[in-house]
Amino acid sequence: VSAYGIFYFSYLSQGKISELQPLIEKARVAAQDWKEVEAKAQWHEGIAQGYAQLGVFAKALAEADSAVMLMPDKWSLYSSRANVHSLMQNQAGMQADCTKCAKVELDGPQEFYNRSEAMEGTCKNRDLAFRDINKAIELAPWWADAYERRAYFYRISKQWDLALADCNKAIELAPRWAGIYGQRAELLVGQERFEEALQDYDRRLELGDDSPSLRNRRARAYLRLEKFDQVFQELDRVEELQPDKALADRWRSDCLYLIGRLDESLEAIDRALEKEPGNFFLHIWRAKVLLSLGRSCEESMAEMQAARGLTTKLNGTMKYWIAWHDLTYVANLCPGEMDLDESLRLAQELAQRDPNSTSSNGVYGLALYRAGRYAESIESFEKAMDIAARPAATHVFSLSMAYHQNGQKGLAQETYNKGLKRMHETYPDAALIKLMRDEAAKVVGVGL
Repeated sequence: VSAYGIFYFSYLSQGKISELQPLIEKARVAAQDWKEVEAKAQWHEGIAQGYAQLGVFAKALAEADSAVMLMPDKWSLYSSRANVHSLMQNQAGMQADCTKCAKVELDGPQEFYNRSEAMEGTCKNRDLAFRDINKAIELAPWWADAYERRAYFYRISKQWDLALADCNKAIELAPRWAGIYGQRAELLVGQERFEEALQDYDRRLELGDDSPSLRNRRARAYLRLEKFDQVFQELDRVEELQPDKALADRWRSDCLYLIGRLDESLEAIDRALEKEPGNFFLHIWRAKVLLSLGRSCEESMAEMQAARGLTTKLNGTMKYWIAWHDLTYVANLCPGEMDLDESLRLAQELAQRDPNSTSSNGVYGLALYRAGRYAESIESFEKAMDIAARPAATHVFSLSMAYHQNGQKGLAQETYNKGLKRMHETYPDAALIKLMRDEAAKVVGVGL
């Protein structure tokens, strides 16, 4: 059964959803005769999540119900079933299980810590997430992990001073914990304090975390400081760490794109595809670069078709990139290829599944705008910008268009000007931001 589980998570992480069905069935049969209650309940839970990923929701709920019946006092099983309801877009079922999850009596700080993550991630209830993490800290005031977790909750709630205080407390308790320096660095990046963030990234590096993800974060901080030599030195190190992977060239392509070096960006993404031709995201990225270079719609759409052909089922991240690509690039440059109904459906699913996400609310706002639902679009964009530490220039430009189409022309002009300011603060040469700026200028009626 463990072997099936290893393959299951391997396939899931690669987006090979179609490979999961036989593994799930074999695991389910293999676990039927288990006598140990907790282990059996956990396997029912895992099998339920597998079926949910496949979209086989009747079986997913049956397995989740079996897990709960075996251990009705286990909070995590209610959280897991709530996730199945979430994937089904059954809000009533999700809320019912989240309520049951929140009412289970817990014993120690670890349980409160774990449930706080479920309250935030699955149940989208930040008040209950704070309740549980505060209880974990009350029971274990010496536990650095709990302060780090609460710092994250404060950060996404835009309570910057409290987040920084908890990061500092965690560092005081565990000064050699590399991860907490990364958390504080992300907080500083969100406030656009890039030099200070780099100091924390340096400390994390000194503590032995020479990982590709850290190098990429350092590269992004240098990018915002326009220290381009350091950007590409960091990405060269990613190449050294993982020479057979596409990560370095994928990130290099992204950085080159953001500073307007589009030909080099395409070359980098082509190198990445040579290493990982089956990577869904690389094909979407190539489609976007092709359109930014003025290449044909047919060539770009072929890349999108290649991406879709790599999986039989889209996860949340895939849905986001397809919807965002279609609503920005395709809507502007290849309007005849635009499937608005599909983009609106994907965007709505994302916003319902992750209502506290800047990106989900932003893509839904754009979908609503394209559909002519301007008042709803404004609401979604305003929510996205309220959640963000600093608003994305693309969101600001899109909001200006929604204001104009909704008859709020003075506010549209003011918001457009804010978009220009934000553009020059971030990535003035990025092709996507220029594209949305130009569209907004035409709608709002201003000169470039």
